[in-house]
Amino acid sequence: MARNRLKPLFRALAAPAYRQYTIGNATSLIGMWVQRLAIGWMAWKLTGSGAWLGVLAMCELLPTVILSPAVGALADRLDRRRLIIATQSLMLVQSLTAFTLVATGLITIGWLVALGLVLGVVTAFGQPARLALVPELVPRDDLPAAVALNASLFNLARFLGPAIAAPLLALEDGTSAFAAYPLTLILFLVQLIRLRVPVAEDAGSGRARAATRPGLIADFRDGLAFALRHGGIGPLLALLCFASLGARALPEILPALADGHFGAGAGGYAAFTAAIGIGALAAGLWMAIGAGERRLVQVAVVATALGAAGTALSALAPTEPVAIALLTLVGFAITSNGISIQTLLQLHAPPDRRGRVIGLYLVVMRGVPALGALAIGSAADLVGITLPLLAAALIAAAGAAYAWTRLPRIEAGLAGSAASGRSEG
Repeated sequence: MARNRLKPLFRALAAPAYRQYTIGNATSLIGMWVQRLAIGWMAWKLTGSGAWLGVLAMCELLPTVILSPAVGALADRLDRRRLIIATQSLMLVQSLTAFTLVATGLITIGWLVALGLVLGVVTAFGQPARLALVPELVPRDDLPAAVALNASLFNLARFLGPAIAAPLLALEDGTSAFAAYPLTLILFLVQLIRLRVPVAEDAGSGRARAATRPGLIADFRDGLAFALRHGGIGPLLALLCFASLGARALPEILPALADGHFGAGAGGYAAFTAAIGIGALAAGLWMAIGAGERRLVQVAVVATALGAAGTALSALAPTEPVAIALLTLVGFAITSNGISIQTLLQLHAPPDRRGRVIGLYLVVMRGVPALGALAIGSAADLVGITLPLLAAALIAAAGAAYAWTRLPRIEAGLAGSAASGRSEG
């Protein structure tokens, strides 16, 4: 029975293009998490301010809010593999700059903010293409397993990154931690250059039609209108908003909880981050072996509620070990929520609108946590971290409760409009 449940995962990995892409992607993700941990810790050591952590999160993630919708339209027009190669090359320049500034002792909070802003802009251009490319690499029936596996690898990197970064940050000024990302990006670029994408007929024709439309603004409006009028996609994006204000904002301000609240230092910060990664990895593997279209909406709603509960309890945790255990629940919840919603969007968005729908998904998934982190971090500087986290958790819980009452309508919207949505594309 267990073997049967693993079949979709094995089928996805049997696709040569998907397997090649996944290997390179997983490598770069580990380096990304090492750099992300290093930047967060460096910012905390330079300022000791939760507000600056929120500002840094906003500078990295706000470009996604502004650019992703239009860039999603771009991903529907251009060759997605080439777009990914271009953005990863720019990330290589950014990561080499960060390494050089730290190695020479010239790094300041201003430089960290600037580097975060550059990374945010480049990520905004690349991420819709990275996510929208996956359905072109695997058969539709294997897409839920492929999306879940990608999320599992992301969260395995979330676990391995801190494990690698913690000892590197303890060495001298942490320069070694900033060397990991450039190396892994080079490996990913090699895989991308060698990648051959098996373009499906519907994806190819959809992109050809997209290229004949008037412009990116018209494309964006069309994608937004499609999402808003879709009986399932619109409500799912709204649910993601509530989840992002709560549990998804917590990782962005983790130094304030780990060191500012518990006094745990760099090792504690790495342990807190790894705890979220362990929970997220467990969720990704669970979704990969058992994810199908059925019950994904229920998973998204319940996971939002679990994330809210985990966030609130983490804020009230009496000791560091208790907080670490609760953060594992938070990691499990936010990943289950993200995988289920992303899978449903990938399945129900037509090929020539998929990039724009994913762009809207990224606006919410990356932008709203940044807003939450800025609000929580700023409030934490005034009243401590506990009350702001409790308020964020309450907002997320309210969203989950409302979505649960609308569950039949959301499921009916997905079932009833999927075919018409694809015919429009």
